[in-house]
Amino acid sequence: MSGSRFGGFLSIAVNVKLCESPGKAGGLPWINYQGTEYYRIEWGNQCDSCPVQKQGTRSNSGRRTLVVGLRHDLVEQRRKEMKQRGFSKSMYPRNGIEGTHSELVRGHAMRGTKYRGLSRVGLSHYFMGAACNVKRYLNLLTFQMRRTVLSPE
Repeated sequence: MSGSRFGGFLSIAVNVKLCESPGKAGGLPWINYQGTEYYRIEWGNQCDSCPVQKQGTRSNSGRRTLVVGLRHDLVEQRRKEMKQRGFSKSMYPRNGIEGTHSELVRGHAMRGTKYRGLSRVGLSHYFMGAACNVKRYLNLLTFQMRRTVLSPE
């Protein structure tokens, strides 16, 4: 995976634990702390003899620490997809879905119900959706009635 976010200087592949810079062929040590969702890559004295060391960091000492998530490869792949031409058009349906979800959460308290159990919570969500649709329909009727009253004929 080319390191586009790192100015093309680094090549990071999480699945094989590989992080290479142009001047260092062997790669850098990876540290995964117990129970964490990331790797920590540290440049130390092994990069002191590298001729391109200063290109990879703004630090005067040449040291750098980089934290990379376990799903870095997937994130980079998704970023490439997002730069494609038709991506924003394919996301149009998502805007409507997110708007409806936000309306249900904010206006009808969808995240918190007084019921316990999957079937009862599901039924509660169906009623919240129905209430939302009834409210939308009444708003539509009100809008149409106002438009016919106010429109000159």
